[in-house]
Amino acid sequence: MEERRRGRAWLLALAALLVACTPAGAVVPSPPSTAPVPTAAQVSGPPLSVRAMTWNVLGGPVPDDWFPLIARDELDPMVRAPGVVAKVELADPDVVGLQEFQNGTESAAWITEHLPGYTWLPGPDNHAIALRTTRFEVAATGNERVNTAGEQGAILDRYVDWVRARDRVSGRTVLVLDLHAHAWQSPQLAAVRSLAIDRLVDLVGRLDPGLFEPLVLLGDFNARDDETRPTYRDHLVKLRAAGLVDAHAVAAKDTSDVRRASSLQLMAASVAGEPVAKVIRRKDQRIDYVWVPEGTTVRTWAVLSGPGVRWQRVRGVRVPAWTGIVPSDHSPVVADLRFR
Repeated sequence: MEERRRGRAWLLALAALLVACTPAGAVVPSPPSTAPVPTAAQVSGPPLSVRAMTWNVLGGPVPDDWFPLIARDELDPMVRAPGVVAKVELADPDVVGLQEFQNGTESAAWITEHLPGYTWLPGPDNHAIALRTTRFEVAATGNERVNTAGEQGAILDRYVDWVRARDRVSGRTVLVLDLHAHAWQSPQLAAVRSLAIDRLVDLVGRLDPGLFEPLVLLGDFNARDDETRPTYRDHLVKLRAAGLVDAHAVAAKDTSDVRRASSLQLMAASVAGEPVAKVIRRKDQRIDYVWVPEGTTVRTWAVLSGPGVRWQRVRGVRVPAWTGIVPSDHSPVVADLRFR
């Protein structure tokens, strides 16, 4: 659930909504860990190629006033679940980081059941990391809180989930991390996100000192890749200073199926000055990222709009649009990576 132009009252209402939607038996957030995290033994071997995907899947019930151009029955999580599966199958990633994946719900269970080729690692913050089972085994896993509700204006607890995955053939490991940063564009919440980035960088430094291990940081950062405002752009400044780069910025080729598609879609776009349902936004902006260490080869990078996209004329303008159920208000970002 992403940036909306709402007042603070709506932010607090959202927090209450999310608490109310937490299913019985779901993982209860624990206090931040102060224990040292395990680092990987250095394993030499051939270059490691990984296809990585990040996606906010808009889990859980949607408030009544969101996406007014979309039929309410199409927003039901169980109605959207087949589209989530279809998009993951089309992307065919080795590692997946999902945000707003409502662990313990019927739709989450349906998605995992229909993607049996993956090992699923749910986290406490409605995250999940999934690994292609035939490719990777789990060497270690954990999570760390990077925001606490009420701390410096934070609305919710936020966590970074991580897994150290071991390639079954070469024995090399790759560290995969997944973050969903606080939403909304206000000075207060920009500062909350900045604090989360500080703690994320600290965690990376403890998990992979010197960035010698292959590493993939996935997530919805709720901050654009072209952001210029101080504090609002701290994800760009601080992650680069830590030795990480946005895969989009260094990719050899952009293979997006819809050119200039944004990652935040909101299920509608403006055509000739009027919003139209299911038209794909092409602002060439992203708040969803695949981050990798400097020097990583990024063979391809893409915002994946399909399947189910068709070009058509709307208000006299030729535009790309979804033809069926739209599974999320985001489109996934996918990157083909090669680590030396």
